[in-house]
Amino acid sequence: WTAELRENENKVVSLEEWRGLLERAAATGADALAVTGDIFDDDTLEVTESTCSDDVEDWDSLEQINILVAIQDRFGIQFSLDDVSDLKDVGDTLDLIESKLHEAE
Repeated sequence: WTAELRENENKVVSLEEWRGLLERAAATGADALAVTGDIFDDDTLEVTESTCSDDVEDWDSLEQINILVAIQDRFGIQFSLDDVSDLKDVGDTLDLIESKLHEAE
C-alpha cells in the first residue's frame, strides 16, 4: 500500500483521489494487522509495520505459514515462495499485499 502512495506522491491528483488511496491503504493495513494479531490470539499484542518474528515469542515458521495463508484467504491473493522468502517484517508483508492487489486490478 505504501508503494502506491509513493507512486502518486509527485503526481497531481485530486483531493478525492488522494483520500481514496489513503483510505484503501488504511483498510488494507488494518485488515492485515488484524489477521496477524488474530493468529496469535493475544489481545495485548501490538502489531505494527515494524513488528517481526523476533518481537513475538510464538512467531515461528509454522505461525509464519499460518499468517500468510490467512492473509491469502482474507484478500483472495496467492503468494509464491519467491514472494515471501525475503519478508522481514509486517511492513514488507503489507507492501506485498498491496502489490498483489494491484496486480489483480
